[in-house]
Amino acid sequence: MNEMKLKNIIQQILFTAVGLFFFTACSDNEDSFVLRSDNHVYLDYTTTPGTFTVCTNGAWKINSTANWFTVSPTEGTGDGTKREVVTVTPTQNTGAVRTDSLYLEAAGKNLGIGIQQEEGFVQLGTPSFVGGMTKGKNAEHCFISVPYSKAYASQSYTATITMTGSSNGLTVANYTYTADVSGTINIPVVGIPTTAGTVTFSISTGLPNAQDITVSTIIANGEKETLIYQNFSKFVFGGDDASYVSGLLKDGVTVATPRTDGSSDVFLTENQDYRDAHEVTGWSGSKAYERPGYLKIGTGSANGYITTPALSAMTETQDVILTFDVMNWDQISAVTALTFTVNGGGTPDITTYNLPGRVSDTAGTWSTITVNIKNATPSTTIKIAGGARFLIDNIKVTTTGL
Repeated sequence: MNEMKLKNIIQQILFTAVGLFFFTACSDNEDSFVLRSDNHVYLDYTTTPGTFTVCTNGAWKINSTANWFTVSPTEGTGDGTKREVVTVTPTQNTGAVRTDSLYLEAAGKNLGIGIQQEEGFVQLGTPSFVGGMTKGKNAEHCFISVPYSKAYASQSYTATITMTGSSNGLTVANYTYTADVSGTINIPVVGIPTTAGTVTFSISTGLPNAQDITVSTIIANGEKETLIYQNFSKFVFGGDDASYVSGLLKDGVTVATPRTDGSSDVFLTENQDYRDAHEVTGWSGSKAYERPGYLKIGTGSANGYITTPALSAMTETQDVILTFDVMNWDQISAVTALTFTVNGGGTPDITTYNLPGRVSDTAGTWSTITVNIKNATPSTTIKIAGGARFLIDNIKVTTTGL
């Protein structure tokens, strides 16, 4: 056999082998056959399609009764070598996981292929209120922000909002928006709030199967408003026990030792003209005595107290802050228990304070006390009492500004 004949024989063998490879590439060596690449197709919640392949040497078709996906192509004729791609295209899922089947009919067989699509419930993130609101001021650039995902892109929805709490003066209109697959709904809040406090927004986004959600914010009172302030600046007579120095009596001549009062009982003995001149009209108390720039409360034989006027400058229930300066009497080295009583509405965060003792015959140190009172009303009064003699000054009640 010469070299040319040998070369031709080798080429024929290779050609035959390649032809056999292609002919049997998807064959199971049956006369009539059908093969599928998968027996399950898994889809995400969107309209993104999935695929599988069919290989057969005859006619084939796809049968399905499902109404949430389509198949393309649904039929064809295989040549026994080519793997034909079949595409499964779902609609977007807005609910629980969906499962169904389609059937590949070919070569006398009916092969099932399971189709499963992941759940597609709209996901709402944590809502927030953006911006700050103050009683009596226009609510500028304020909105409710609701993040979401797994929505229908390019679909129009309408969010509806209801308000509870301190919502007087505010308006939130129904809000129509076009969704993306994910994004944020920003719902404007407008108006001039007329009450301070907490306002709660209940939001229905209009998105399919999405639950209603709520978000709250605080409407502030604005700047702290001083409701009561008494620094006893009209009181000038009596000995100055706080600094432990002498003073003067009412005649302006007689020296008053540090422990000498400058008046009779301010509220129970002195007359109304005296109280008007000293600007304590509306105040009340017992065993309260004039000192230069402050009052002494209590005597050696009886405890005393002082009570503020009603907080009538307020127009509604709100939280307030009471502050005042106190000092023990110079002859009391032990702790003096002060008590705070709120009448007419309101709850103080503390009701007692232990006032430190003091070294006799020496100047003392003022202590500033703060009492936070929740839900005070225009009728609220505050009583400060002591278990022994004490000095008091700079009584102030303010709103919180929140």
